[in-house]
Amino acid sequence: MGKSVEKITELDYNELVTISVIENDADLNNIVKDNIKISFNLLRKMAIENSLKLETKELLKDVFDKIILTKPDLIQTYTKLLESDITPKPVAINTKSLPRRYGKQKILKDIEKQDGNITPLQKAMLELNNLKNITVNLNNRCIKTYFNEDKVLIDEDCLDIIAVVKIAKQKLKNVLNKK
Repeated sequence: MGKSVEKITELDYNELVTISVIENDADLNNIVKDNIKISFNLLRKMAIENSLKLETKELLKDVFDKIILTKPDLIQTYTKLLESDITPKPVAINTKSLPRRYGKQKILKDIEKQDGNITPLQKAMLELNNLKNITVNLNNRCIKTYFNEDKVLIDEDCLDIIAVVKIAKQKLKNVLNKK
């Protein structure tokens, strides 16, 4: 049976303030770090954009109800942040907090939200995803050929791969050199 939790007070729930309290409290941070694997800056940004997963929203609400509202020091921190004019605002996202992957499914969802209007960047990202799949497939074939007696790839195939890679590198040289 679960242990019942007694709230000390009732406060209005604010997702952004809850995120800040968790970020600044080592114990809370340890509690949620296994379930929330993104930076707090990105977490705040997603909360503002209302794009948090349902599980994440529920976890934040549970931390608020079952932990923050039961500890006087956390209530005090929460109240100060809630009443201040400096309620947490999203911080500029640096490259360390960007999503590690932004795959085909997420891009397609974004395109759907845009009523099917695809931007050149989204089109490029989808094509890069296709290129990545081709690269993984070809790499696996190269490994099979290298370590097995089966000749999955013949010398002509290898020359084609080399030529295509050289053409791509030459064609994208200017793009790759941009900072």
